[in-house]
Amino acid sequence: MTLLEFKKEAESIIFRWLETEGIEDVIPSFSIPPSDELGDLSTPVAMSLTKHLKTNPVSIADRIKNEIKPINLIQKIEVAKPGYINFFVNKNKLMKLTIQEMIEKRQRYGKIDLKERKKILIEHTSVNPNKALHIGHARNVVLGIALVNMLKFSGREVEIVNYIDDTGSQVADIMLGFLELGFELENSRDRFDKYCGDEIYVKVTDMLKDSEELRNKRTEISKRIDKGEEKIEKTKNDIVKRILQEQLKTCFRIGARYDVLIWESDVLKSGLWKKAFEIMKEKEIIQFEKEGKFDGCWTVKYGDQEDEKEVIIKSDGTTTYLAKDIAVAMWKIGLIKSILKFKEYTKNMDGSIIYRSDKNGVEQEFGSAETAITLIDVRQSLFQKVITSIMTKLFSVNESEKYFHYKYEIVSLSNHTIDKYFGIKSDSKFIHMSGRKGIYLNLDDTLDLMVNVALTETKKRNPDMNEKELKKIAEKIAISSLKYPLLSWDTDKILVIDIDKALNVAEESGSYILYGYARANRILKKANSDKSRPVSFDDSFGGSENQLRLLLKYLPDESFKDINLILNNTNYDL
Repeated sequence: MTLLEFKKEAESIIFRWLETEGIEDVIPSFSIPPSDELGDLSTPVAMSLTKHLKTNPVSIADRIKNEIKPINLIQKIEVAKPGYINFFVNKNKLMKLTIQEMIEKRQRYGKIDLKERKKILIEHTSVNPNKALHIGHARNVVLGIALVNMLKFSGREVEIVNYIDDTGSQVADIMLGFLELGFELENSRDRFDKYCGDEIYVKVTDMLKDSEELRNKRTEISKRIDKGEEKIEKTKNDIVKRILQEQLKTCFRIGARYDVLIWESDVLKSGLWKKAFEIMKEKEIIQFEKEGKFDGCWTVKYGDQEDEKEVIIKSDGTTTYLAKDIAVAMWKIGLIKSILKFKEYTKNMDGSIIYRSDKNGVEQEFGSAETAITLIDVRQSLFQKVITSIMTKLFSVNESEKYFHYKYEIVSLSNHTIDKYFGIKSDSKFIHMSGRKGIYLNLDDTLDLMVNVALTETKKRNPDMNEKELKKIAEKIAISSLKYPLLSWDTDKILVIDIDKALNVAEESGSYILYGYARANRILKKANSDKSRPVSFDDSFGGSENQLRLLLKYLPDESFKDINLILNNTNYDL
């Protein structure tokens, strides 16, 4: 990588100078300066040399600058207070070398061949199987797809998990609707996931607010599901499978793929939870409460304060979903092995097999990853903190080495969208989506609207194109226009969606990225990308100097080797 070569040059210059001074215990660090005026690479090494050279860091930095000469990719060196040494890259040389490398490596440009292909497990999507996906869920799926692509591009072996919470309270709500409230299993008007989420879940949630009798029935259903009671198990499994089938179609539509689906019920049936409980009990990570508000419960402590604890087994003996998440986390990073079994379930769009956990399956080499990454929004940060705390205690290593919570802020709807599409007046600039209240934008419905807009625009520009090809193009434009805001917005900020802006595929959007990609391919086709063709570059770059510097900085480099940088550096969020 050419930028890496630039860094190596800067490092070698500093190391050679330190060697001439007889200084061996100082290792220079480098970083990208906050502004282009301060250079392309900077080191504070002079500030570490004050005790050796008995003078101020600016004087030391000036001395280093005056005693060394820029070479090859380094155009000039400058000093900045309080003692930084800033290196400026020779843009002409760097661009020429970059173009040469792109031509030589072609599709492999930027890829890294790691000597050790340690497995990284990523869990994403994991939508409760009681409803259709909305655009809030899409942020998780799209971030998951991007993260998988980046890690694979950087040479990792990646295993993709989708966790199916088929024993949770929201499934019990749907079961209550079918078993007690007269909702019919067959409904030809809507897809089954939409029917369950848009109609049953919303209505049942509303009815539960005013009926203690219904709440008691829901609790009883939850207990029966948790125990795996045969009478209710078959109905529950049929409902969950039908909903999941539709959810997967939606995920496939936006480019997701999976290796394995973990059914929460299998965490209990397989003995995975029992084994996790035994480990935590043996290590004294959990405790049985004999008084106070947690009387009769098993709890786990995650902080120094007395009240910093969470329930994993309730006083009635039922497990919380935190308990099952802890067990799965242990399986992910190999603390518990060879308990879950698997069988073939369905296929991805590329034809690869998706497996599912199943007590009647066979052992497969899933789980036991070097690193596990769980994508889930910030509302689950406390539970994820509990899990990472437990994993750290069990492995006696820094939590960043084994288990990551990749968190992101939720998706909300703009005031305009809420007013126009839901008839709700609000003084707030945005309103959070709520499945229980029925305030959300269904992902497939939103995509269909965007396809219609894109189709109209594509027809205007290509009046002679056949309908099938037009629809294919419109689908790609719609998906890219949906992905653009979900990926371009910082993950630590609430993403406010205005549906009318999202539908306007003519504005800055994913469609412009597709246009840029198409134009670049057209240029390469015209140039014929001949390896023997000489590469020339001069100051006629069709953009500002700052744009060129920015372009060079964002090209793939060796930092893709660092999992922390991939997860935490916004430069690589896309």
